[in-house]
Amino acid sequence: MHTRVHIKDHTFWTEGYRLVSENSCVPHFLTHLATPILTCGKGLNFLKLCNPSHPLCTRMFQPPPLCVPVTLEKMKSLGEQCEAYRMSVMQLCASIQEKQDAKMMKVEQNKHDVAAKGRRDAKSAMNRIKVVGVEKKMNKKIQNEAMQSSVVT
Repeated sequence: MHTRVHIKDHTFWTEGYRLVSENSCVPHFLTHLATPILTCGKGLNFLKLCNPSHPLCTRMFQPPPLCVPVTLEKMKSLGEQCEAYRMSVMQLCASIQEKQDAKMMKVEQNKHDVAAKGRRDAKSAMNRIKVVGVEKKMNKKIQNEAMQSSVVT
């Protein structure tokens, strides 16, 4: 794989990492997985550039070693290590998702609360305007009655 990490524009994704030649650098038994492996590596490196403190970038969990087990016992052991690693990452991702969901719910609740307060404030202001209007009408009516009674007498 060819690496040009210093490029941080649109060419980073298209040219920053690529397979030089599928036949020369990828073992035969992985040729059908070369593109997904490359895409996964590109994604992780992009995540490291954007958010180096992300748990997937900090090596909170040590991945299993990359090796070819030669005995059934070693294969089972490696399989167990891979499964434990997978479960750890899945739990981490679920935890991150729960935190994001809780944050979004809080934001939505705050929006709802602000809107409700705005409606209450608007209703209160309208009521005050109505009261002032009624008071003005009452004062005008009283003044008219007073003027009419003074003209009559």
